[in-house]
Amino acid sequence: MTDNKMTALTGARELVGQFRWWELMLAVSVFWLLFFRSLANVPSLEDKGVYSADDIVVSWYCTGGGKNEFQNMVGASGRNYRMGGARDTCSKSQGEEYYVGRSLVAYYKDGRESPIQIDFEGGGGYKAGIQGADIFAALAIYGFPTFMLLLILAKKRRGDY
Repeated sequence: MTDNKMTALTGARELVGQFRWWELMLAVSVFWLLFFRSLANVPSLEDKGVYSADDIVVSWYCTGGGKNEFQNMVGASGRNYRMGGARDTCSKSQGEEYYVGRSLVAYYKDGRESPIQIDFEGGGGYKAGIQGADIFAALAIYGFPTFMLLLILAKKRRGDY
């Protein structure tokens, strides 16, 4: 191993050595509880209370700019559908001539206004269920604060604060 890896490994061992075993287990348990609880709340088509609605796109327009472009569609039923949220979403899509007139099936969960999944005729849309972004968000939301509190506890015990 290189010196940098050895130094990082030694530093990690010293940090872990500052804790009692129950403090580590408590922090890891709380993190996993919150992490899996947040992933369990991601809606999927197999959940109770999921229903579908057929619609036809009558209008398409693009909003946003830069890192957050969204494709917005209005259905014949008056419902609004929104896809995207990434850079160049509108320029990469085929636009109005592609979406207007296409039928879609939107899946809704009771109590939610926005659809959890959209399926266009001939393919396209977005899917329900756990995606990579959901896992990353749960790690960021619950992992960072949990382990920062653990680090603060270790520094306080060492007398750094």
